[in-house]
Amino acid sequence: MAKKLLLICTLVAALACVNVMPAEATISLEFNPSAIVVDPCDIFFVDLVADIPQQDAILGWGLDLVYDDTQMEWTSLIIGPDWMPLPPPPATDDGFGALLPYAGFPISGDDILLATLDFHCLGPGFSWLDVDVTPGDPTEGFLLPTGLFAEWTSTPLAVTQTPEPATLFLIGTGLAGLAAARRRVKKR
Repeated sequence: MAKKLLLICTLVAALACVNVMPAEATISLEFNPSAIVVDPCDIFFVDLVADIPQQDAILGWGLDLVYDDTQMEWTSLIIGPDWMPLPPPPATDDGFGALLPYAGFPISGDDILLATLDFHCLGPGFSWLDVDVTPGDPTEGFLLPTGLFAEWTSTPLAVTQTPEPATLFLIGTGLAGLAAARRRVKKR
């Protein structure tokens, strides 16, 4: 009886330690491609992928998108095939996430597809696309089987929106016309 009690106490203590152990490694997020050049008004697609160490296999995740909404518009997303999408957030929210299917085991590995995002380029310029979490939001981060959240880092995506050649031609001819008109005014 004493051995059984000692075994039960040991198991309870071990489970308690598992539930408070922090993440052991760092999940790394990146966009694919890592940089993109698009024309204004174009639609472009990027994949958000994660390298998830085996010791920090996750059950689900939730993230916020960070981008310049004067340069591009987020139009839709497709959650990766290993995940069950969470219900869509309100239209004013910039978050998205997913959980494992009901019978799923924690996921780990390199280049795990979290989501494919598509954007509409609004005009020429330069901007960054990144992910973040809202502090204190229990639905955002990378959920470990222990109920805690894993540490993670992300590499932002550089988005360069260049004017199309026809626009550059029109701007160039307009500037040349202004320069010619100015020269004529100076000669008089």
